[in-house]
Amino acid sequence: MYNLGFVSNGEHSNYEYIEVLKRKPIFNIKDISSEQAIESSESLDALLIQSGSAADVGNICELLIEIRKRTNALIWILSEELPNTTRIIFLQLGADGIVTNQIEPDEYLLILRNGLKRYGLSEEVEERMTDFKLVPNNLSVVIEGNQEISLTRLEFKTIELLYEKKSEAIPYQAIYQQVWDNDGDDVKNSNYRVANLIFHLRKKLEKNPLEPKYIKTVRSKGYLLSV
Repeated sequence: MYNLGFVSNGEHSNYEYIEVLKRKPIFNIKDISSEQAIESSESLDALLIQSGSAADVGNICELLIEIRKRTNALIWILSEELPNTTRIIFLQLGADGIVTNQIEPDEYLLILRNGLKRYGLSEEVEERMTDFKLVPNNLSVVIEGNQEISLTRLEFKTIELLYEKKSEAIPYQAIYQQVWDNDGDDVKNSNYRVANLIFHLRKKLEKNPLEPKYIKTVRSKGYLLSV
């Protein structure tokens, strides 16, 4: 799976490009701020930066400079239309490409995908995502394509939280606060309850709970869902 960051300027233009990517299971897209783009750039495979008005140009130039100090991840600028001089400046500062309204969303999907492949980034098999599916109405999970497993309300809330932030480590306290609607002041008790819940989830979902395929432990931090 490719991890992408989308830096929006708040306008609705170019969103069709993002929606096309979100429909593909090989892309994990997060809406992030400029500050988050700089901080998390090393963990991203590509960044998509939206440029709307002329007022955005200076900010994007600064952003490109800061990101390029930290990573060689692919950077694409999304804009309905840009003057030629602005396009050249963005490219000189490290942008890998400019996407305007002359490029169809489906065409851009192929451009980005091919760019990531040529950049030496591996693409996980798409079927992997279809092996794991939440069924909210039934409080259940479908794994390996057809095996539906019923969960308790707390178990489902936990797996739903992990799924929403898949491939990202969720701290024990965050899980406890979200699942039990509690502030988590009692750290010792909250960590135990979360660990116990994960233990039962693994018994239901994993072929070998001691070597989990889906729910991974991030030592001293929490858990992440690998799908």
